[in-house]
Amino acid sequence: MLDHREVMAAVVLPPDLDSQIKKGKGSQVLVVVNGSNMLYSNSVMSAANEIISTLSAGISIKSLEGQGLLPEKASSTALPLSYRLRVWYNPTFNYTNFLLVA
Repeated sequence: MLDHREVMAAVVLPPDLDSQIKKGKGSQVLVVVNGSNMLYSNSVMSAANEIISTLSAGISIKSLEGQGLLPEKASSTALPLSYRLRVWYNPTFNYTNFLLVA
């Protein structure tokens, strides 16, 4: 769908994400962004980072609370999900190719 420009971004979740998290292992979520429009791509990157960070923190806290740690102590633990980003069509976010000169 990205190749045909039907969508501006895609989120790829590994098929074993839930089982890996339940086992206490980390996992990766891939976000692929069409970089041809900097407004969309920057918004996607910002939102994806916030969502993954929030979910990851929640997973860590729940896991550590289940082991008897207090929420304050649990929140300072490393996050089990890492954020990866792949930008398509304009990986350097160069906007000069898209400016019109009158």
